Amino acid sequence: MSIFSKQNRAAANGLPVTRRRALTGLAGLAAGSVVASPALAETPVERLERLTNELAEALVEWTDGQFMAAVYPANHSEYPSRVEFRNCRLPAHQRRDYHLAQFKRAAEEADPAIADWQVTLDESGRHDCPILIAAYRFTGSYDGDGIYEGTRPSALGHHTLYRVRLLDQRKDGHRAFELRTDMDRMVLSEPSFNTFIGKKVAS
Repeated sequence: MSIFSKQNRAAANGLPVTRRRALTGLAGLAAGSVVASPALAETPVERLERLTNELAEALVEWTDGQFMAAVYPANHSEYPSRVEFRNCRLPAHQRRDYHLAQFKRAAEEADPAIADWQVTLDESGRHDCPILIAAYRFTGSYDGDGIYEGTRPSALGHHTLYRVRLLDQRKDGHRAFELRTDMDRMVLSEPSFNTFIGKKVAS
């Protein structure tokens, strides 16, 4: 009811429309507005909690809870507003491999110099260290066949020299290189080569 209807009713009842009655009507209007106003808007956290509960229930209805959902922010640079579904009933070794891949990706984003990984998984139970993960930074690259320094000096501080030759084959999907010394020979994939070798010192 508006103040004007209150004024009209007062006039109809033969009562003068005074300033006091007008202010009283205005106060009643304000009070009525507060009572009739909708609930306060949700905070972002409250909205997240509500939508999360709805999403969790929908996932159960969809595949009986076999999949979980990861939702990226709308302003994410790589996956804006993307929803990623993951099987949360995978065997343990598949979950391990998935999270290992995510770990390596995050580590490379944090340190772009990382160029190669060594991951050793021993499932035989014969060793005390069943999982070994090592990351290696970029140290050099192929610049034609020739003599290259190794990056790891000996106990006397000398760098081993390697005769390097590009092979006409691939290893682990990458170019392969033969490295020779008078005592040793090895074949490395290009990522391993780039984290093992140093500068070229002779052709």
